[in-house]
Amino acid sequence: MADSSEKPATHMRISINKVRTNIWKHVRRQAVHSLLVLLRNYLRGLALLIKRPRLAQELVAREQRIRELKSNLARERRKIRQLKKPERRQIPTGSVHYGDLRRLRPISPNFGFDRGKPIDRYYIENFLAHWSGDIRGRVLEIGDNSYTQRYGGSRVKVSDVLNIAEGNPQTTIVADLTSAEHIPSDTFDCIILTQTLQFIYDVRSAIQTLHRILKPGGALLATFPGITQTSCREYGEYYCWAFTQLSARQLFEETFPAASIGIEAHGNVLAVIAFVHGLAVEELRREELDYHDPDYEFLITLRAVKPEAALSQGRRAVERLRRAIMRPRSRSEGKALILIYHRVTELRSDPWSLAVSPERFAEHLDVIRQYALPLGLQQLVQRLLDGELPDRSVVVTFDDGYADNLHIAKPLLERYDIPATVFLTTGYIGHERGFWWDELDQLLLQPGTLPESIYLKINGSIYQRDLGEAAHYDEDAARRYRNWRGWQDAPTARHSMYISLWELLRPLAEGERRQVLDELLTWAGTESENRPTYRPLSLEEAVNLAQGELVEVGAHTVTHPFLSTLSVASQRSEILDSKANLEEILNRPVTSFSYPYGSRSAETVAIVRKARFACACSTRAELVRSSTPRFRLPRVHVADWNREEFARRLSKWFSD
Repeated sequence: MADSSEKPATHMRISINKVRTNIWKHVRRQAVHSLLVLLRNYLRGLALLIKRPRLAQELVAREQRIRELKSNLARERRKIRQLKKPERRQIPTGSVHYGDLRRLRPISPNFGFDRGKPIDRYYIENFLAHWSGDIRGRVLEIGDNSYTQRYGGSRVKVSDVLNIAEGNPQTTIVADLTSAEHIPSDTFDCIILTQTLQFIYDVRSAIQTLHRILKPGGALLATFPGITQTSCREYGEYYCWAFTQLSARQLFEETFPAASIGIEAHGNVLAVIAFVHGLAVEELRREELDYHDPDYEFLITLRAVKPEAALSQGRRAVERLRRAIMRPRSRSEGKALILIYHRVTELRSDPWSLAVSPERFAEHLDVIRQYALPLGLQQLVQRLLDGELPDRSVVVTFDDGYADNLHIAKPLLERYDIPATVFLTTGYIGHERGFWWDELDQLLLQPGTLPESIYLKINGSIYQRDLGEAAHYDEDAARRYRNWRGWQDAPTARHSMYISLWELLRPLAEGERRQVLDELLTWAGTESENRPTYRPLSLEEAVNLAQGELVEVGAHTVTHPFLSTLSVASQRSEILDSKANLEEILNRPVTSFSYPYGSRSAETVAIVRKARFACACSTRAELVRSSTPRFRLPRVHVADWNREEFARRLSKWFSD
């Protein structure tokens, strides 16, 4: 039994040994084969290197470079792990080494410009570089266009620079973002707004403007300060806000869709300390700058895109107006609109909203040409007489007779082939002194210093005022109140004085008014200044204005008085003399009249009718209908509205 039981075990051991022997034979064969392959490849490589020794050098250099990169990568990973690791080591109280930072004044108060690149620029420029693809087409940048050029390159077709005041030669647009109505809507493909919003008190209005002037699909690239010094001495008095990621998001989500906004915070405690001390990027390591600590929001970056489908209210108004024009109307429903303009220019102050910028005026004419029927004033009067008033017809008129009516307005009227009537105040034609309200503006609403009190006798009454601190009016104050209008509350004693004097001067006869203005100039210690942008037409310019068939010249009295306060004889003299003066200057009949300030009485209308005028215009804001008297034609005042706002109002007027 013992012999038979050991026999199978012996056979099994023999079989296992054979398997092992076979496996080792196979392994040896494979090893020998692999060694032969390696030797063959080595010999081939050696032969190649012998033939091309330069390749050998390149391979050695490449291997060395790979080893260096691997070493650098390992070192950077160790640094990042160290930075991300919480600093658990507590420094005992009293053991902190301040070194150069133990000081009460910063190392540099100039943001680090004097030491290199300011630290906030590191984050700003990384942000703009990341989104450089958005910087294309027509781009608006605040202050200058350095980032537009650097990150936009050839993708930028038009580069605009916005500043709140003139003086920078790069400036193409002068505007306050809180009330920039003269900038057309849907204009820019990209807006670069770096470190600007903190200086704007009315942030919401500025954001609404930014949204409005962006094209659908356009991007706003903005940066704001978080933890920072308020500002340097130059801008510190304008510094209003610092932002957080949360406050920026909530502000912009009031205007932009939440899904179109991307906001990030940047920085850490070291970046904050370095920046407020005025250190530069070159004085920190890159990993120190790149480390983000959410508890220290040093700088906020924002990208907001205006949705492609966004249609502004003004654009919808244009579309409604177009559809309304296409609807057939019966003859009995004819409505016309006479528009009042005064000036086509840009002014530093415009208390009565008399000026429309050339760009805006061109937009108005384009809307009229596309969505209304432009008529001359005498054409409209003839249609009234014929009982065939064309529906949605529009007449353009100008009052007073500024030189810009010839040099700016007329070329634009010719471009769009739209007729107009310009009413001239003949006593000011060729006059060295401008209109009296402009002299009052120059005296009180332009920068300068006046005596603190005034005591004058005006029209038999004593006029006494104290200006106090408002006696000094600097450039900053002029910019701050440039959008003030005469019907609003007076923000300073100067503005209050302007309104009170304007109301006192308006009803006076021209001689009395000039006497008071001369006394005011003497009180102010100055002389009447003939400002080129405020001057009336010269005699030669009045003749040139009337040349051609497009512009009709009408009469607007001699001295621009408040007619209803004058005697009948004085009214007759103002009206008849202005007509006679113009007919002598132009050598043609003058058949249109405009009441200054819209002021008239029954006697005034009778004088105009008897003087053989064909019509007379007032300032009553109404539509012209078939029953409207031609010597009481209503007109609507036009302000410096953008295209969309003008179209919206035009649509509303015709729908009333």
